[in-house]
Amino acid sequence: MSRRLLSEQEESSKEIINVAIVKSIAQSPLTLDELKNIEHVDIATLIVEHELSYPEADRVVNWVKNEVYRHNAQDVSYGGSGDTDLVTESTTRPRTLRGIIQEEIDNIFKKR
Repeated sequence: MSRRLLSEQEESSKEIINVAIVKSIAQSPLTLDELKNIEHVDIATLIVEHELSYPEADRVVNWVKNEVYRHNAQDVSYGGSGDTDLVTESTTRPRTLRGIIQEEIDNIFKKR
């Protein structure tokens, strides 16, 4: 029975991703649920599994990034609860040289 539930959840996730792809190509706003499902899908997956052309896949990836930024900005602007959990490279704190050196020192001592 749990196997059947898992396949239904996977099917639901695929449907959400398909809707998110269509909305991204049309540049329509994405919901948080759609973003959480499509956020980590890369161009190669869009081309191979969803049969998009490279320009379409590139447009989807760029639109998803735009929507992540929009949701993060809305969360900050309107005092949201911070439960969006949408993280991209540009929203993370930049690493300092001192921090990088400390991480490398910690890694060296962990190996010993």
